[in-house]
Amino acid sequence: MNFLENDLYVDDKKLLAITLPSVASMSIMNILYKAFDKTPYRHVQRLLIFNKKAALEDLEKYAAKWCSGRKSLRKIMLEDILGNLNGYYSSTFLFLIGEKEYERYRIYCQEVLNTLEIPYLFEQYNLKDVWWGSLPGIFRANINAPIAGFSHLDDLLIRYQEEKEAILDVSAGPV
Repeated sequence: MNFLENDLYVDDKKLLAITLPSVASMSIMNILYKAFDKTPYRHVQRLLIFNKKAALEDLEKYAAKWCSGRKSLRKIMLEDILGNLNGYYSSTFLFLIGEKEYERYRIYCQEVLNTLEIPYLFEQYNLKDVWWGSLPGIFRANINAPIAGFSHLDDLLIRYQEEKEAILDVSAGPV
């Protein structure tokens, strides 16, 4: 492994990390899995769970300066964020790509994600923290607010299934 200022290399392959800031639907995730299946990758979902009191305190601290003159408006904005399970959530795709293919594959991923019209972030500044946070047991890395709430744990489960009608033709892979 080689840790550079804003890059990480493993066996001379550069790490490409894409974070999805929200939970995508099963059909979107299935399309992404199919789009990325020609390149080895790892998809990591992580939820660091807080108890209700700690989650509320964290959310209040995070949003303390929102609508400072209109606390009633802030209360409405925060009303439905917490759920039965609360914590820091992340969903990240990690790829190890050769230096020559890296930019081409990054553009391919960007085109796929833009076509699906879902929010995403190519990790650059926070890359090493995201990497460490993707490894089992390293729970203090990649802790980024805000806190998120979920009704049930199965909200995070993604089941692979063949789609009858693909929204996006990803059979060719990166060009």
